[in-house]
Amino acid sequence: MPCPPEQLSASPRPALLPQDAEAGLEMLVLNPLTRAGWDELVASHPQGCFFHGSAWASVLAATYGFEPCYVTLLQQGRLIGLFPFMEVRDLFGRRSGVCLPFTDECAPILPEGPQGRALLAAALDLARARRWRRIEWRGGGPLFGAGHPAVQYVTHSLNLDSDGSAVLRQFSPAAQRAVRKAESSGVEIHLGESPEAVERYYALHCLTRRRHGLPPQPRGFFHHIHRHVLARGLGFVAEAFHQGLPVAAAVFFTFGRSAIYKFGASDRERQELRANNLLFARALERLAALGIRCLSLGRTSLDNDGLRRFKRGLGGHETSLECFAFDPARQTYLTGRDDASGWHNELFRHMPLCLSRLAGQLLYRYAA
Repeated sequence: MPCPPEQLSASPRPALLPQDAEAGLEMLVLNPLTRAGWDELVASHPQGCFFHGSAWASVLAATYGFEPCYVTLLQQGRLIGLFPFMEVRDLFGRRSGVCLPFTDECAPILPEGPQGRALLAAALDLARARRWRRIEWRGGGPLFGAGHPAVQYVTHSLNLDSDGSAVLRQFSPAAQRAVRKAESSGVEIHLGESPEAVERYYALHCLTRRRHGLPPQPRGFFHHIHRHVLARGLGFVAEAFHQGLPVAAAVFFTFGRSAIYKFGASDRERQELRANNLLFARALERLAALGIRCLSLGRTSLDNDGLRRFKRGLGGHETSLECFAFDPARQTYLTGRDDASGWHNELFRHMPLCLSRLAGQLLYRYAA
């Protein structure tokens, strides 16, 4: 059932009152892939972020076939509210609305007062009309009354100064020593957006996911990241080389004056080089030079103490991230778990890489 363009699905009650229309308010279900000027709308709102934009929607739709249904509240053509959903299906064909798949944090943009309540009502109306068994969102609190999060994570963020040389001052003493060790060991950092850089990242990504006991995302996912994100000037790959060999890499996305560290991978056998510390130092300098003032280091599982220490060592400020799942038919919050750890980890650690990659190709569209 295609998402009805430029209108709200049939509903037993209106999302907006007549006087709202007179005030120039419109409640629409939009597809960011076909709506002209979508990114300008998102950029005009102070809460708009990379994940709300068309580039990320293009990656998800092109890789997994997810269908965008973005419940959007406009006032005189200006964005004032947004609940961006992708319709996904599980292995049994059951549909859900996720805000947004494979996204670290993506809280809806909610205006205060009646307009925000109307947006939430419209989101529920859409969910019922499309028979979604659940809706999910990452950040923003329990939007439909009191409720407990399905899963909890932490996020880390840091502010960047226009003076790129100030980056290292935010690092912990241990992280600063690691940067100096990487430099003295001859680690070299390259920053770029080429398909070759993405391919080298993917090779390290597969090894890292195997080490963590998880299948890698499909290669096509990263090809679409290059096409729809990096080639549009919305990010870059930072690579660390030692004696000509890639030993670490990270992918950063940018949007306006904010950025997110989305993916990272490294060669564990060369961990003693501390290449990741130097890689982040140079990447943060590049971001500062680009005018980026706020960097999200992404979400981290609560039990991943090593990654949490690393991000804090970069100067990251840690905050809690709550992710919610809600049954729109029964009006109840659902429980969940962090799927990064479980029985499957040992299976994928010992699975041949070719089979692990095949599993990722088959399963990720159902694991949003």
